[in-house]
Amino acid sequence: MTINDLSIRSKFAIPLLSITLMLILISVLSLWSNNKLTHNVDRLSDTFLNSIEDALNADRDLYQALTASQNYLLKVSHGNQDTSGEIDSFNENAKQALDRMNSARALLKNYPEVGQSIASFEAHYKAWLSEAQKVFALADAGKIQEATKYGSNQVLKDFEILR
Repeated sequence: MTINDLSIRSKFAIPLLSITLMLILISVLSLWSNNKLTHNVDRLSDTFLNSIEDALNADRDLYQALTASQNYLLKVSHGNQDTSGEIDSFNENAKQALDRMNSARALLKNYPEVGQSIASFEAHYKAWLSEAQKVFALADAGKIQEATKYGSNQVLKDFEILR
C-alpha cells in the first residue's frame, strides 16, 4: 500500500492528525512553562522581596540606633539629664535590626549562595554594638570629648562595616 492507494480523506487526515498532535504537545509544554513561571514569581515575591524588605528595615533601624546614640551624646554634653528616651531608642532599634536580619537570613536559608552575603552580619553586629555601648559608658563617666571622638572614629567605622 502506497500513499497513492489512500483515499483523499486519509491523505488529508494524516497531516491534520500530525498538526493536532503537535498542537497538543505545544499546549502541554506551554502549561508546564506557565506553572513553572508562576512558581518562580511566587518564590521571588514570598522569599526574596520579603528578605530585602527585612534587610532594608534593619538598615533603617541601625541608622535610628546610631542617631539615638548621637542624640544621647548631644544631650549629655549640654547637661540634659533626660536621656532615657535615647537609651531606650538605641536598645530597641539595635534589637529590631538584629531581629530583622535574622528574619531575612531565615527566609534565605534554602538559598545558601544568597545567604552567604549576610552570614557575617551577626559578628559585625556584635562588634558594633559593643563599641557603641562604650560610647554610652564613656559619656556616663563624664568623658564627653573622648566619647564623641570614639563614636566618630571607631563606632562609625564599625557601623560602615556592619552595613
